[in-house]
Amino acid sequence: MFIFIFPYRFTSDFYNKYNICELKKNLNVPMEVHDLSYIVNKDWRKAFNGKKSNVIKEFKSIDEWKKYIENKLKIKKKIFILSELDLNNFNSILIHRILNKKEITLLQYKSPEIYVQQRKKLTFSEIIFKFFILLFSNYKRLIFTLKQRFLNYFIKLIKFKKLIILYSGRKKYLLPYLNSSETSFVNYNSCDFSNYISYENKFLKKNNKIVFLDSNALFFSDKKLFGFNINYDDVTWYKSLNKYLLNVQKNFKLPVVIIPHPRSRKKNNKFYSSKLKVMRDDNATIKAIKDAKLVFAISATTAVSYTVIFNKPVNFIYNEQIKKKNPTQFKDMRNLAKVLGTKFINLDK
Repeated sequence: MFIFIFPYRFTSDFYNKYNICELKKNLNVPMEVHDLSYIVNKDWRKAFNGKKSNVIKEFKSIDEWKKYIENKLKIKKKIFILSELDLNNFNSILIHRILNKKEITLLQYKSPEIYVQQRKKLTFSEIIFKFFILLFSNYKRLIFTLKQRFLNYFIKLIKFKKLIILYSGRKKYLLPYLNSSETSFVNYNSCDFSNYISYENKFLKKNNKIVFLDSNALFFSDKKLFGFNINYDDVTWYKSLNKYLLNVQKNFKLPVVIIPHPRSRKKNNKFYSSKLKVMRDDNATIKAIKDAKLVFAISATTAVSYTVIFNKPVNFIYNEQIKKKNPTQFKDMRNLAKVLGTKFINLDK
């Protein structure tokens, strides 16, 4: 048996992202998807407000999930578990202890799927300086960071007998993985490339539109989840964005199509100009980019993978609010633009 365990509310967007339909079709054993968000990230469920996938099993407590797994082991004797668990909560440590059984073969997918610049190692004085900056400017982020450091140390005390790492790209760019006596590495398609294989022959390549990949910044972004204190001015944000996109539409004489972020795709964003088309279907990203003449993105989104796969020109845009209030996002976009050799444009100017 094969079980995929997930730390967030498992919406239909994740069902498509991880290509669960193809995975079930190609596995020779029964497969289940377990949503453990109530256990490990209960307060974050509101951030994943897409349509709930109807093929998953939700668990409300560790005891409930533990009993379920133990009963499965009595029947199946052997279970493969692919874990996407994060370390934001001590309950995640407890679940990893349950996973540390000889009857369970544990797998992790550990590739970032987007370019991430290697952070330089800080000196002791730089660490102290950063500590006090966060203490007085954003103590919630500091607490979150310290908690993660503690949990990452704690989980290393659990030693698994065997671990299989699925990865794409180069091994040296892998995210941290668990402590194991025996670790095997298996080259595996990224989610975006896997979806490309599924969709490459389904749509005509028309080059008849300009695509804008929107971020989730003004709704419930990762930065808010992690405690970053970022407050954007919605009206100013969309006033400059609409003006820029309408100018693009006018000058290129092609329609600009907005692709909202998957986590806010079903929301009715009242700030979008009525002169711009919005695509909200589940496969909108890959379908629109394949048809695109040109792509713009306002974050270092993994969807940029599709622009590379389909060989589409992509430009990154930012505004003064991102530059001043969210320097991390600003730097990530600037670095990605540099790696891809593309434009990095201040839409306010």
